[in-house]
Amino acid sequence: MSSMNKLLRDIRYALRLLRKSPGFTAVAVLTLALGIGANTAIFTLLDAVLLRPLPFQNPSQLVMLWEALPEIGYPKIEASAPDLMLYEREQKSFESLGSFQNKDLDISGGAGEPERTTAARVSAPLFPTLGICPLLGRTFTRAEDETRAKVVVLSYGLWQRRYAGDRSIIGRTVDLDRDPYTVLGVMPRNFIFPLRGPDGSDRPAELWVPMAFTETELTG
Repeated sequence: MSSMNKLLRDIRYALRLLRKSPGFTAVAVLTLALGIGANTAIFTLLDAVLLRPLPFQNPSQLVMLWEALPEIGYPKIEASAPDLMLYEREQKSFESLGSFQNKDLDISGGAGEPERTTAARVSAPLFPTLGICPLLGRTFTRAEDETRAKVVVLSYGLWQRRYAGDRSIIGRTVDLDRDPYTVLGVMPRNFIFPLRGPDGSDRPAELWVPMAFTETELTG
């Protein structure tokens, strides 16, 4: 008997058994569905985190840095502002170093009702480090970061959804937590940052503002 005939015979036998035991069939199908779903979720996570190249320029040259206090149970913590300033000033291992931190903000002004949105505070070197240029306008400079300028860069999705893709948005102001910010640029459609992940600061942002460390953060 050929291998194909044996396979067909086994399938018919299995189907007869399943018809005789509908309760067992339901459990078996549910188990298979859960198993397939779990494996799919795991593969999707591995593909996004380990297998798929990062969607930035020269992805193999990018690394993520964290501070850690493993001796007291903190394998990964956010770096403080003084530490980040020290790293940027003293490090010799990298061409550039950028930092980011997610922050929820209320956006209002212009078309549409006020809404809560995910923003990211980012240091000026971050966009050049990722090798991404804006679709419209520009990103902010180091001077604007250091002087805590009220400027903002919009994501493509937010620009389309809230401002209908109006190219005259550059130079206009939007209110973030009731403070007026000048729109400097709009990022490309496929730009996503931070990339989605398990941490609180790994949620894709809809707009980016300068890191602009406060005096309290710099002396804390």
